[in-house]
Amino acid sequence: MFGLPKGLNNIVKFIVGILLLVPAYTFTAAFINEFNGLKGNLSLYFWGGLASFAIVYIFIYQPQLIYNYGQEMVKVIFGFYKPVTAAAAYLVPIYTVILFLVYGILVFMSGIKGITEYFLLLIGFSLGLHLCFTAKALNSGKDFLKGNYIFGFLSVYLLNIILAAFCLSLILKDFSFINFFAHSFQGSKDIFNALFNKIQ
Repeated sequence: MFGLPKGLNNIVKFIVGILLLVPAYTFTAAFINEFNGLKGNLSLYFWGGLASFAIVYIFIYQPQLIYNYGQEMVKVIFGFYKPVTAAAAYLVPIYTVILFLVYGILVFMSGIKGITEYFLLLIGFSLGLHLCFTAKALNSGKDFLKGNYIFGFLSVYLLNIILAAFCLSLILKDFSFINFFAHSFQGSKDIFNALFNKIQ
């Protein structure tokens, strides 16, 4: 980062990573609030998908091979531009993106109805899979400050939650990406302003 020596680079990433905790919190809170505002019990299917992955991962099977295969797909897709290939493998939740595309084809092009709940379940599961194994992959343990890990994972998390919110706004009429982003940004701004006023 910025061509700094490795030790200083890790410290900078650690500091930036700590600062990223604020938007990670506000974006998560805004995402939950937007989701919980949906009509009916649609949000339960998404959270159920996340919970299902956690149960499978802890008690049944850790699908590392499935995650690895997804990473390889991303590398092939972005193979035309080598500088972003490695980062894209962590940043892009490929199975989640594929599910959104399949849903769009089935519902908006083919006119199939009554499958939203099932896709939300699968989307929650796939997003949980991506974040879990990405966190595991980034945790190399070489940096005692964990600067690379904190900065890297929070960057992945924020991009993933923004991407998920955008895609959900395209398939769920009551999910507003504008509201999600506005509340997230304002929440981060308020917290940083409060922290800045404290140290003045």
